[in-house]
Amino acid sequence: MQITTLQALRQLHGPAGERSLKKEMPSLDKHATRFIELSPFVVLATSDADGHMDASPRGGEAGFVKVLDAKTVLSTDPADLALCVDARRTPKLVIRVTVDSVYLHCAKALMRSQLWDASRHPERSKLPDMGEMLRDQIQAFKGETIEIETQADMVQRFQQSL
Repeated sequence: MQITTLQALRQLHGPAGERSLKKEMPSLDKHATRFIELSPFVVLATSDADGHMDASPRGGEAGFVKVLDAKTVLSTDPADLALCVDARRTPKLVIRVTVDSVYLHCAKALMRSQLWDASRHPERSKLPDMGEMLRDQIQAFKGETIEIETQADMVQRFQQSL
């Protein structure tokens, strides 16, 4: 069964819970603002008019995301760019997000995954390295063969360009 409407979703899961509905806010409050200011990591999810979606991770020192006001988180405006200069980089672009609603999501998925428990992480040797994945994906989807970069070379390159 493919779910394509809110009505179909509600038939499967029922209505949203009262607590979920009550915790949605129209703008950032002091807690959401502080959470953003302290975060070293965000995932920016976007879609175009045709429904093509992307979720891009972004990271930096805590505070790399700037809250301009209760409705605006960042642009190419020189003043906005100046806010984001740090010891390692001078941005050419910052992404300005206009807040329509704020929702503190349930932490169950993060708690279930035990993401921060290093003893639950798979052994690195069980995972392919980035060079191997890129080589195989480019071959499979683009039909091109590329030389792969070793994991050690990639880590060294990343350390120089962070």
